[in-house]
Amino acid sequence: MKGKTTNVVLGIILVIIGIGYVGNIFEVWNFKLFFPGWWTLFIIIPALVKLLRHGIKPFWLVLLAAGILLLLNAWGIVPDVLYKLIVPLCVVGLGFAVIFRGKLSGKSVQGEMKSHIAVFGGSTPNYNGRPFYGAFATAIFGGVDLKLRDAHIADGAVIDALALFGGVDVLVPFDVNVEVTGIPLFGGIGEPKNRPHKPDQPTIYVNAVAIFGGVDVK
Repeated sequence: MKGKTTNVVLGIILVIIGIGYVGNIFEVWNFKLFFPGWWTLFIIIPALVKLLRHGIKPFWLVLLAAGILLLLNAWGIVPDVLYKLIVPLCVVGLGFAVIFRGKLSGKSVQGEMKSHIAVFGGSTPNYNGRPFYGAFATAIFGGVDLKLRDAHIADGAVIDALALFGGVDVLVPFDVNVEVTGIPLFGGIGEPKNRPHKPDQPTIYVNAVAIFGGVDVK
């Protein structure tokens, strides 16, 4: 289902681009691939895909709203003063997302998703020897070190990770499958390399947002 949603969105984009150039050939309109604010699509599309795949989640709503505001400003629809307020408004929105994230999407697979937050400090939650169903990991000017090496991973466990001027490290077992997706905005997202897929082992899904920070799954 997750792959199908992504393919549908990418397919729609390609169809729109193709129709745009067909219209140019018949002089129906003047389609340009690189329109004002085209770069905001790298924020809007991933956020929209996340919402379609995983339901309503605060972080993706905030990023989608920010991308749309940036696009409207590039088109001259919203005033420049709103453009200047985008960054502080996003920070406020992310703050509310951190507060309410467990209430809006607190279930993963069979169990409760725990929330681990580090603000101007560090957090090292250790699930070794314990069942793990999923977690929220938020690092703001701090770091979260999520230790899952010897945890009992539930298949389909989800980790929502946010690194805002901070870092989130996720240490996963060597015998599980890992799927990492996310949005790096002036930050980085790392994932395990050369890890073969094991059909008979559980899968952990990591949704990451790195804003002037980093999320590293290893």
